[in-house]
Amino acid sequence: MSPIPASSPIITDDAAHLVATVLIEAIDAGVTRVGLATGDTFTPVYQEIARRQPDWERVEFVLLDEYVGLAPDDKRLFRNTILRDVFEPLRLREIQLKDPDATEVVDLQLLGIGRNGHIAFNEPGSSFASITRVVPLSEETRAANAAAFDSDLKMVPTHATTRGIGTILEAKRIVLLATGEAKAYALAQALEVDATEAMPASALQRHADALVIADPAAASLLTR
Repeated sequence: MSPIPASSPIITDDAAHLVATVLIEAIDAGVTRVGLATGDTFTPVYQEIARRQPDWERVEFVLLDEYVGLAPDDKRLFRNTILRDVFEPLRLREIQLKDPDATEVVDLQLLGIGRNGHIAFNEPGSSFASITRVVPLSEETRAANAAAFDSDLKMVPTHATTRGIGTILEAKRIVLLATGEAKAYALAQALEVDATEAMPASALQRHADALVIADPAAASLLTR
């Protein structure tokens, strides 16, 4: 499969709105299984979806990743975030949401990118052929997620379940959203340097249908 062309990223001040539109239009066109990402990057995406109230009662959703070790009712579990931010506003049934270890191939996978280039919780060095598994979280990733834990790093889980890079690449279509200057270096490395397992997001160069949507800050180091 050909690498992502340098001109492929869509750069827009309203990146989250565009991702919401892409997802809604894909489901309207017949997509029935979607992989969902969480985190601050996707909060405005899901707010826009909730505002627009699409009919998704026939869609199945798969979590991209999940913390290990939190109580089932912990609000910081990604499952509970999705139930609150997506399922409750759209009046969806909890049975429509599957955990990361679901074996189904998704039609469309939403992705963010970490500051070190991780996708889901696949940290640098993860094999491009990796499958869904429990992984240790780097100190950098834990620090980036500490705000949700009252900025107390000791409270941030040390492990998570993640869909592997190989599993992610099985998706028929991938949409990666990058926002903020903190993601600029990783995005530039992922798109403009030869694919390497030291930069997990660069695996998207091996996918036939990967769309990258970024705001100007995240795209600020792109050169081509």
